[in-house]
Amino acid sequence: MQERPWLRNPFKSIHAAALINLGEFTSGLAMVSAFQSSDMRGIVNSLSGTYTKKARGLVTAIAEVALPPSSSFDSDGTCKYFAVTKIFDSSGEQVATVTAEWVLSKTSNKKKL
Repeated sequence: MQERPWLRNPFKSIHAAALINLGEFTSGLAMVSAFQSSDMRGIVNSLSGTYTKKARGLVTAIAEVALPPSSSFDSDGTCKYFAVTKIFDSSGEQVATVTAEWVLSKTSNKKKL
């Protein structure tokens, strides 16, 4: 994501809300991609972020996910999964970490999330 004037905070860096939105979007892309070859679906239940450095310029977000095994699901057919997205500046330094708590269920499970 390229820094833009409307993404800046008063400290002339990318606003924390913009970074957390980027982290959620990136985790969503990774999760939906993983869902393609499974019988699971999910929804984000909560988000949290930690910020280690002011983010300026071009930032890159990376999320790596591995869907949990069937044995991880509760008796109600749901499972919590924490997808972690790391955000880096153009020099490769990590500027933020966003954790998205997903509630997963099997698509064959009729219970609403």
